Amino acid sequence: MSIGSRGKIVGAVALAVVVLVGATYWTGIRVEKRFRESVDLAAKNGLAVSMVDYQRGIFGATARTDVVFQIPSGENSSITGSVTVPIIHNIRHGPLPALTAAARIHSEAQLTEDVVAQFKEIFDGNLFEGKTPLVLDIVVGWLGGQHLRMVSPKAEAIIKENKAKVFWGGLDGEFVMDSDLTYQKADVVIDGLSFIENDGDILQVGRTVLKSDTNRPKGFEFINTGMTNIALEKFHFRGKVDNGAVYGIEFENFHAVANASIKDGALGMEVKFDANKIITEGEKKEVIDSPRLAFQLENVDAKAIDATVQSMMNNQNGQEGQDGLEQLEQKTMMLLLQRKPAFAIQEARGGWPEGVAALSFRIAYVGDGNTNTLAEDNLSSDLQMTLPRALVIRHLSSQVSKEITDALEDGEENEVNVEKETTEQVKKQMDMLLEKGIFVEKGDVLSVEGHLRNGELNLNGKPQPPMILFELIPPFILN
Repeated sequence: MSIGSRGKIVGAVALAVVVLVGATYWTGIRVEKRFRESVDLAAKNGLAVSMVDYQRGIFGATARTDVVFQIPSGENSSITGSVTVPIIHNIRHGPLPALTAAARIHSEAQLTEDVVAQFKEIFDGNLFEGKTPLVLDIVVGWLGGQHLRMVSPKAEAIIKENKAKVFWGGLDGEFVMDSDLTYQKADVVIDGLSFIENDGDILQVGRTVLKSDTNRPKGFEFINTGMTNIALEKFHFRGKVDNGAVYGIEFENFHAVANASIKDGALGMEVKFDANKIITEGEKKEVIDSPRLAFQLENVDAKAIDATVQSMMNNQNGQEGQDGLEQLEQKTMMLLLQRKPAFAIQEARGGWPEGVAALSFRIAYVGDGNTNTLAEDNLSSDLQMTLPRALVIRHLSSQVSKEITDALEDGEENEVNVEKETTEQVKKQMDMLLEKGIFVEKGDVLSVEGHLRNGELNLNGKPQPPMILFELIPPFILN
């Protein structure tokens, strides 16, 4: 090989190295800029995070951010202390070290001596057993998209101040998003968390799975379409109020599915909830078996909803005056009505010891979009409901008995037969409801079939005041 040929080869290799180093260095600048912008965005959205250091090299970088958590300094104290958790980021950026990605970022929250000391002031036990409380792995694509993996280990401890038991089952989540966040996909598993105090207050959340695959259509800022699923193994909350009474609610095997879509500018949404059981605890305990709820929004103007959310955010930030906000809300309402939106409870049902209660309800706007003439004449509605008679009597009796008892003056407790008074008043109310045609009695079941057209309401074949239609829905919930 001639000296000239060798020179050309050496020159080509040198040129390739320069191009590679230059491309890597240029990629590093872009990655650092995007990294700093992400930290600033998180800080603007309420996370107490700040950039401490960023050291960029040719093929990679190291960075440190600090996250500050506020913690109470004592019982019933408005003064708070704080603990600063540093996060160390190791970054490899392309084109060669990162291969198929512009950058790969590995981040770990650090259990420094200060952090551990702060934990020991609050908790008995080694909260995370020396493991890093959070690990993040992010792959940044060449076009700016990101794939994020988030892992947090199990932790449990006892709070020194009140001996409350704290349990965190850990988290494992994956998130995928494109460069402008128009597409987002999430798959998150939380293996439970709980907070149990010695006085009986409880917050327990079982294994929770979240799956979401959503897209923000072009031209929208705050509307996402697509599907989101939540599965919650168990949720239990119980607490005492000032008078010592205990209130709580418990769900078993709760599921929720939401699906939204836009067609020709109209937003439609379906949401479904179901559970094996709901248990409420208050003045009395209520058990509802196999509760289900499915509702639907139809023909909602998507641009109007987007503008409404924008106006609300601007108002919170002080960017909209009250007059301007009212004008925008008026304009938005007209846009919403012009598409003739509708709301439907496709199914609501649950089982009580007395039997199964069920409801379906749909209301649609059929007017001309003029908010000044919004009235019953502009609405069309249909209602079907069935309730066990014994269930209605039980809840009416509870309500009437409380009203009678609350109305008693001191010393009258032994002069009034509350049970007899309650029975008589409940019978009068039931007879009135049946006589007016609000309910139709079919054996042990009370039923309602209603239709609202042109401002006239018909319930079970009899005309009724239109507003009674909306008063019929709350008894189904039976608070």
